[in-house]
Amino acid sequence: MGRVLARVFAREPRLSPSDWVARHRVIVGGDSPGPWRHEKTPYLRQIMDDFGDDAVRSIAVSKGSQSAGTEALINMMMYAVDQAPGLTMAVYPDATSSADKNVTRILPQFQACPATARRLSLRKHDVKRRYIRFDRMDILFRGSFSEHQLESDPCRNVFVDELDRCPPRTAHLARQRTKTYAVAKCVFVGKPGFKGQGIDLEVEQAGPGKHAYRVPCPRCGVYHERTFSRVRWRGADDAGKTVWDSRDLAASREDVRRTACYKCPECRGRIGAELNHWQLNLGVWCTSAQSVEKLTPVQENAGPVPGFAKDDPYAQPDAVELSAYWGTTPGRRLGPACTSEARAYHIPEWISGVVANPYAGGAEGFVLRKGEIDRDWLNDHAGLAWSEIVTPIEAASLKARCVRVADGGYRLGQVPPGVLALTAAVDVQDNRCYVEVRGWGEFGRDRWLIWHEEVARPVTGDLTVLDEVLYRRKFLRADGTALHIWARTIDSGDGEWTSDIYAYCRLRRRLHPVKGDGGGRRQQVERLVSWTRIDTDRSGKVLPTSVHLLRAHTSAFKASVMRRLRVDARASTVRAGIASDDEAPAGALEREPVPQAVGLWHFPEDTSDEYFTQLTAQECAVRLVQGRRVLEWRMREGRTDDHYLSCAVYNEALAEAMGVRRLTKAAVTPPTPAAPAADQSTPPTPTLRALAREQSILAAQRRST
Repeated sequence: MGRVLARVFAREPRLSPSDWVARHRVIVGGDSPGPWRHEKTPYLRQIMDDFGDDAVRSIAVSKGSQSAGTEALINMMMYAVDQAPGLTMAVYPDATSSADKNVTRILPQFQACPATARRLSLRKHDVKRRYIRFDRMDILFRGSFSEHQLESDPCRNVFVDELDRCPPRTAHLARQRTKTYAVAKCVFVGKPGFKGQGIDLEVEQAGPGKHAYRVPCPRCGVYHERTFSRVRWRGADDAGKTVWDSRDLAASREDVRRTACYKCPECRGRIGAELNHWQLNLGVWCTSAQSVEKLTPVQENAGPVPGFAKDDPYAQPDAVELSAYWGTTPGRRLGPACTSEARAYHIPEWISGVVANPYAGGAEGFVLRKGEIDRDWLNDHAGLAWSEIVTPIEAASLKARCVRVADGGYRLGQVPPGVLALTAAVDVQDNRCYVEVRGWGEFGRDRWLIWHEEVARPVTGDLTVLDEVLYRRKFLRADGTALHIWARTIDSGDGEWTSDIYAYCRLRRRLHPVKGDGGGRRQQVERLVSWTRIDTDRSGKVLPTSVHLLRAHTSAFKASVMRRLRVDARASTVRAGIASDDEAPAGALEREPVPQAVGLWHFPEDTSDEYFTQLTAQECAVRLVQGRRVLEWRMREGRTDDHYLSCAVYNEALAEAMGVRRLTKAAVTPPTPAAPAADQSTPPTPTLRALAREQSILAAQRRST
């Protein structure tokens, strides 16, 4: 009798979600019905086990197409019914899709699984389109556009599928439902949409909890993260020879799908799609602070991996041979354990285990688009959010464009041929100032960096330390002639030292304070630059010594700077798409350069790395503000200073305000007596002094009107 009572009242052992799924889950429908097999999608194990970890409160999964992310969400929902009961809410983009998902996909899964079917009520009215009632809990199915229904009940678990198709407040409302529970979970799954919102925002907010999946190379055993920049297919190389590791955009669609493979970043060997599952089953999720130890052969002093041939890149061993050589235990994860209560996972298509070739879809789409990356490709294949702004310039790419003096380049402080005028911009900080001197070519088309310097500022805030570089320093041409700075601008500050900057400008000629305007949120730019007189008497009359404040639309000028930096003087053909591993860091996205007609940006041989780092310190993202898409500039991850970018923007604004685009060689080089007379039918080109005088007249006319 005692044994019977013990058996009746005994508590069932609590399994981990991955163990529970392996024991109980039965897939209904789809292309592979039957018992769940972790060997097909091993990358879902840790994601599901986080659901069973009481220390984890939020899980975000950003995925591409055909990655089984939604199946992982259903697995967690079923585990909650049997092992961790509590009121649960499943949120979908709208009420119709919520009800349809319940009837066509979720309820049949519960009924097919014995562990959850026994929890279902036998009463017919307990199973509806908008809820399912079990013996110990209920699941509510809600549409995201009904905030009243989302705010109705406190829940232990909230699952949100396709977050980017839901209103912006959906994730916030989901978290509010779980506040009263000591142990609760919010799970967000979906393909990303725009950068900075939806699932992309949840992933970014996870911070140290962000994970990437790393797999070992079957040739060398080194772990790496799969990126599309390493995907290859059979096609022609630059010399026209047919090779296996090509990124030929002219390859046929069939060849791309059939031959798409992966190139190891360590040994640069070919890894075929037939070894995908072997790699995935030895894969390890890692945060940015973690790495994975290289695989070691099972036997000591083992020779080369069997099955590979040096002269035949297509020779591949099978999984049995690789397991006998490397073993079946994943590499040891190195680094601090993740203790964050928010976890985020990125599942691109090329780590999928539910397709025959995980590289084929992305490669085929890339070739069909002729290397042009659009939103559909980025969302569906890469599982990444889309930004309408081109990818930020990398400092290394600008550094590589510095030409040595021996090859016709120049050094800091020298004025190359073609420079017609110099301008200077200053960004003011608490204890130092950053100065950039820019050279301008004819019509302001080409640009040269002439000088950059970090000037220490005294504790008293005295700005006269800038006189040396702004007024006294001479910049020499190759023939020894000196060229002085023509116009200058200085950041007006944020109020703490603005009055000191205005006082400094009043006592110096052609030095204008500048203030940024627009902030990146204005959609229509009426004026790129405008002038304001800031000194008036009691009656409101402008004083003769008033400072001319230059107002600049900084967002528009930042976009102009980034666009012009993309023009490479050495680029003879347009190369669009994602850079290969020999040209850029893995995963770097490169968009099509702007036409050469925009003008070139030249840098001295000895330009500092710090200058390039600051010049490329910001990126632009698309955000929703009150239902309206706006562009917002922000600091890139890992960057802290952007002072030289500010100087570049101020120089662009000053050049626009002073009419640099009207400069010609005749404006700065007086004609010799023997020169023929100018054609009277065309207006004379103004000199630099005439341009400045014209600006003063225009400013006076604006004041009078």
